Amino acid sequence: HAISTYTGAYLSIGGMWTNNSDVTKKENFTTVDGASVLDAVAAMQILEWNYISEGATVRHVGPMAQDFYTAFALGAGETAIGTIDADGIALAAIQELAVRNEALRETNEALSEKVTNLEGRLAALERLLTKPVKLP
Repeated sequence: HAISTYTGAYLSIGGMWTNNSDVTKKENFTTVDGASVLDAVAAMQILEWNYISEGATVRHVGPMAQDFYTAFALGAGETAIGTIDADGIALAAIQELAVRNEALRETNEALSEKVTNLEGRLAALERLLTKPVKLP
């Protein structure tokens, strides 16, 4: 490792920061409401920007730390976003999108079946209406 920490996080030789996420190092678990997370992410302003110290040509994309903290109250303060928190929020939002997508798929399938049924019934009615009527 290029950099190792006592917490288990490290920077790999290839330059990838790796957070310690071992379940044995965590406590006070609570479930996450995916719908609330997705709604907060959808409402959050995501901007393209640069750090003043890097100059205008080095661009980044993301929310402002203050907005992220207001929405989720994660991390040690409102001026930074921990990568593990941003990843967790993104994953929770993706899970909620998967749930909503499946519900929409099921609704779409049911509606498609109804349309097919109605088209068949309409075609039968149209055939009846276009048949010559035989008078006695």
